[in-house]
Amino acid sequence: MRWYEIDPAGSIVQSGVVADNARFVFNAAISSDRQVGATGSRHGDAMVLTFNTSNSSEYVAVRMLSKVGEAQASEWTTVRTSPGYMNDFTCHYPLGPRCQWGDYPGASPDPVPSGGAHGFVWLVNEWTVQSRDPSGVDWRTIVRQATP
Repeated sequence: MRWYEIDPAGSIVQSGVVADNARFVFNAAISSDRQVGATGSRHGDAMVLTFNTSNSSEYVAVRMLSKVGEAQASEWTTVRTSPGYMNDFTCHYPLGPRCQWGDYPGASPDPVPSGGAHGFVWLVNEWTVQSRDPSGVDWRTIVRQATP
């Protein structure tokens, strides 16, 4: 998964890749920590990125990383791990066998001043419960406040 910081004039300021040879990396959202209010703006030199990972032996996990200025991106942090596989109504006829996943990850700066060196970022992503009923819904949403 690739990410980019683009300045208002359209040129790329920074970019990066989130990858793992042992896992799929997907369903990402990114935001800066910039806060803009009536008295001006603050922060904006940092970002937080949320994404999912999975492979044939690991259930879906929600992860995040952050980056401040020109420094290297942080190590991945696990936000939530799924306790089981997804086998809900989207995996079966007439909707299946695609098992719909991840239409809506999100990331947004918190508009309330943090009082710290960086602003807060709100992250939203998807995980799954252990499937018990193929006619039910297995995915769940997690919302988390993060600081770069």
